[in-house]
Amino acid sequence: MDADSQSVHQSQSPGSLPSRIFATDCYPDYAVRINSYSKPKYLIDIWKILQGMPELDRLVASPLGKLFSLHVRQCSLSGQLVHQMLCRQLYTENIDELWFVFGGRPLRFSLQEFADVTGLRCYPLPPENELTATTTHSEGDSPYWYTLLGGTLGSLTIKEIVNRLKSETGMPMWRKFRLCLIVIVEGILLCRNQPVKPSAEVVEMVKDVDFFLNYPWGRHSFTRLLWMVKVGSYLPTPASLLTKLKQSSMAVHGFLLQSSCLHSHMFRCCSNTSLMAEIRPPSLTKLFSFFQSASHSIQQRFSMLKMIPPCS
Repeated sequence: MDADSQSVHQSQSPGSLPSRIFATDCYPDYAVRINSYSKPKYLIDIWKILQGMPELDRLVASPLGKLFSLHVRQCSLSGQLVHQMLCRQLYTENIDELWFVFGGRPLRFSLQEFADVTGLRCYPLPPENELTATTTHSEGDSPYWYTLLGGTLGSLTIKEIVNRLKSETGMPMWRKFRLCLIVIVEGILLCRNQPVKPSAEVVEMVKDVDFFLNYPWGRHSFTRLLWMVKVGSYLPTPASLLTKLKQSSMAVHGFLLQSSCLHSHMFRCCSNTSLMAEIRPPSLTKLFSFFQSASHSIQQRFSMLKMIPPCS
């Protein structure tokens, strides 16, 4: 059966699993380019820029500091891995999680798993009035953008800010630290446009560094990621998601999980009395599944991770 002829397809065992986006073994059989605007390599630049300064210690000790434990140098994106996972997606109405099926087994990716893999803070967002107060400037005052960045509002890209951090060695530390925080959030976690630019709201937030460091950026990033890859406000119908997955290239915002993040989490799972099973479904390359304790149900915890080696 041709993938182009498929719509949302009911699982082979009615009632056991939700409908599939693609019918089993009817996934696109061509390479798809995943355009991820997130640049984890900026973490290396920030580490070098702040090295030897107390601000680096403060950053590493903050919730954002967990990002520096990722193996960024090996953080190359496997577009085929991401696309294969998305094509095995189940149609669910909960906008806060994704469900996949590999080898007939359901696999969940929710905020809990995102927090577990990235280490980011994923608490509920602060009250709207508190958030509004930190993302807008007071009446009669100029936006913080002009104090921190200068120039025209919205004119600078994240790449230009990184180059500025590298070249302006005499930059005051209060400015340097805040620019590094903006690069992490806008250049790695959110990445909402191309070219990636900081928003006026995020720049306004960094005025209060303590609030900025403790803001639940993990939740914000996760929401942005799911907004682009599952049925919801951006992709209103299963058919629209199906069309996107059949394109030769697709854009993804937010912090797309890199293969090294998956590897790290697998190894942690494997060290906790886990079981590694090798499965070979007909249409996939070798697939490795890592299970935690068998007593944990999938509904309670992300107890299984699977990885398809990148296509050569």
